[in-house]
Amino acid sequence: MHGQGTRRFVNQDVYVGHYSQGKRCGLGKMHFANDDLYVGTWQDDKFHGRGKYFLHSRGLALEGNFENGQKTGKFKIQHPNGSLDIFKFHQDRIVGHGVRWNANRDKTWMLSKSHVSDESWYLGQKARQKRIPIVEAVSIGYECEDTGASPEPLSTMVAIATAVPRVNGRAII
Repeated sequence: MHGQGTRRFVNQDVYVGHYSQGKRCGLGKMHFANDDLYVGTWQDDKFHGRGKYFLHSRGLALEGNFENGQKTGKFKIQHPNGSLDIFKFHQDRIVGHGVRWNANRDKTWMLSKSHVSDESWYLGQKARQKRIPIVEAVSIGYECEDTGASPEPLSTMVAIATAVPRVNGRAII
């Protein structure tokens, strides 16, 4: 198969998107049998590039970059209650600390690993949380970036952190 197409797998997963030489490649959507959904780019039948993965059973949305099917770089995890976690991944493993913003984006916590799997940690289970100032949370967010560029000046970070867009009183990112 080459070009746009749809494929229903034996396990009832359904892929709709681009193919190259019979493999998922380019932009596509995968509806999994368990009601999870991935929307993003593919390469050689693997998540590759920018994508968003919706974990239906937990109501979570994970957004970030994939490389050969593995999470890499900065990831944002949106929780059903509106809170937002930011982590850095390398080869599907969490690197360093993460940060959690509440739904209104006016309170922040540093997340530290506590002897659980990476998946359990980013799904919000058994993570140690330490309340931190917004400026520190913004700094941790910058540490999650892959760009290698120098961070913005502190005054810019504070302006970004306090100028959060809102819909119906709720912060959105």
